Amino acid sequence: MNLQANEITKIENLVSLPNLNHLDLSFNKIVEINPFITEGNSLQHLRVLILNRNLITEIKNIDSFQHLNLLDLQENKIKEISGIEKLASLRILNLSANLIEGPVNFAMGTFKQLVEINLKRNKITSV
Repeated sequence: MNLQANEITKIENLVSLPNLNHLDLSFNKIVEINPFITEGNSLQHLRVLILNRNLITEIKNIDSFQHLNLLDLQENKIKEISGIEKLASLRILNLSANLIEGPVNFAMGTFKQLVEINLKRNKITSV
């Protein structure tokens, strides 16, 4: 589902799409990742979540995305990398152009599938 470049401020009403595997909400006005997944695990098959160029300040409410392979949150207002610890299937993480300062620390035991991390254009001081 591609909902790019709209005026969306809140993620909701996706319960009726249990087989959705790709969701792109880039170029909207989303402030937080609402716990839309927890409503009966409505998006348990989601593999790709793209939320580029929104107004998101922190990563939260995504623990239930157990099959998520790609999480793209570039050009938001995120200050720290947290809330992704339970995403064991994550292969690609894009957090470029945010406000992350660091230090950046990835527990490698958690992210055995991770093959790409993009952290360019942040304020990172140490890894």
